[in-house]
Amino acid sequence: MNLGIGILKYHNSHSPKFIFSHRGALGDFLLTWPTLFILKKHFFKHKFIGLGKTDYLDLAHLFGLVDDIYNCELKSLMDLYAGNKIPTFLQPADIMLFWALPNSSLTQLCQRENCKKVYFHPPFPTEPGIHVIDHHLSVLNQFSITSQSNIIPYFYLKQKFTGRILIHPGSGGCQKNFTPEFYRVIADSVFNGKGTISFILGPNEVTLRQYYQDKYEIIEPNSIVSLARFISGASLFLGNDSGVTHLAAFLGVRTLGLYKSSSPVIWGIRGIKTQIIEAGTEEEAIKKLKLV
Repeated sequence: MNLGIGILKYHNSHSPKFIFSHRGALGDFLLTWPTLFILKKHFFKHKFIGLGKTDYLDLAHLFGLVDDIYNCELKSLMDLYAGNKIPTFLQPADIMLFWALPNSSLTQLCQRENCKKVYFHPPFPTEPGIHVIDHHLSVLNQFSITSQSNIIPYFYLKQKFTGRILIHPGSGGCQKNFTPEFYRVIADSVFNGKGTISFILGPNEVTLRQYYQDKYEIIEPNSIVSLARFISGASLFLGNDSGVTHLAAFLGVRTLGLYKSSSPVIWGIRGIKTQIIEAGTEEEAIKKLKLV
């Protein structure tokens, strides 16, 4: 089953509110999107209010997955998470979904405030061998929505095709990455002659610029939305197990995901043009990439 955008908005100022909270990293939030998509289609008369990191929620807003956005670090929201008070701008809270472990203080607060429906869903699988997307989809059962496994997410973003080959040499954990020189070898040999090659670097990867800037274009997007727009025009994306790689896969770009230390069974990229390269060494990874 492919998922795509095309969400119709029926809400108005008096619409019921569906409030969800996710305060995790980019990749962790992206993997909730198939679930959010289905919830948004099912509760189409609700206004969806997202509490989380605003740059990630901006991206979700671009695809119609959220209507209003609030920074989870606002003092009023920190009071909410502590179980002290529900901010006025969230009231009345018709449905609340927290991607978090059950919080007794927050649960008691919602009960005191007569919140109609409050749900908690663990941000990560609690059982072994379950893909994170399927884990999130299981929350649909609480809403009496039939859960569907093996969903292939696809969120189309119309963008000018550049034909670039993009390489992202970083991730949120150094154990997931190979050496900086490895990605230079891939660019110089495996991808040589197959198209214009650019390297994407995030704010925490600026030290890697020295390995590639002499020969290749360095792309440093100033926002997640800008990053998504740039990736959408690419012909090929190569990255590690990271939020950026999951984003490329969701955008329908041909995506090669390198899995050095993390389990693709749980964290594997899903998309309409994805391929997982599982390799514990650089030699093994190069050999498999040459066969792609």
